[in-house]
Amino acid sequence: MKCPACFNELTELQVGSLTVDACQGGCGGIWFDAFEMEKVDKEHEAAGEPLLNIRRDERLVVDPSRKRECPRCAGIKLHRHFFSAKRRVEVDQCPTAGATGSMPANWS
Repeated sequence: MKCPACFNELTELQVGSLTVDACQGGCGGIWFDAFEMEKVDKEHEAAGEPLLNIRRDERLVVDPSRKRECPRCAGIKLHRHFFSAKRRVEVDQCPTAGATGSMPANWS
């Protein structure tokens, strides 16, 4: 599966009992299937710790204004919004599958 932000090949990453798709060596984004992000988003949940160390290519520039397509649903555009009230994580969410790609809000 290709990263919707930089088109790098996503690789599977085991996070606790979940398997997520990460853009290792690309933009550093993470793709969560429906309801997976909620399982690693709390401060007391240590399962999400490996997500803080995804390798990222610092030279890579991703256009934040470009509409991204869902890597699972052909022809469906992702909807961008902030995941939390603190606006720390910006996500692109599939309106069809409920799956979510995420990036820190300060990423560019």
